[in-house]
Amino acid sequence: MSTLSTTLELRNKILIESEKSGLTDSCFKKMLDYTIEIFEANGLGASYYGYHNIDHELSVAFGALLLNDAKEKIPELSLDDLK
Repeated sequence: MSTLSTTLELRNKILIESEKSGLTDSCFKKMLDYTIEIFEANGLGASYYGYHNIDHELSVAFGALLLNDAKEKIPELSLDDLK
């Protein structure tokens, strides 16, 4: 059951970071929930043993949101690094 909480934790962290980035429309939460639902419906949920399961995809999205704020915190990053 711990992997299920990982998906939920990542979802909540993504929602928090997206709000910090100005992504406050309700459609973003709906898209996130839809993405999780589609992955799980196609057997790629947290219990899938492969690399590209929902937890991996949510981790990538979370990392991208964290980098959005990095341009102020890491001055060595260029705009090309953030693309």
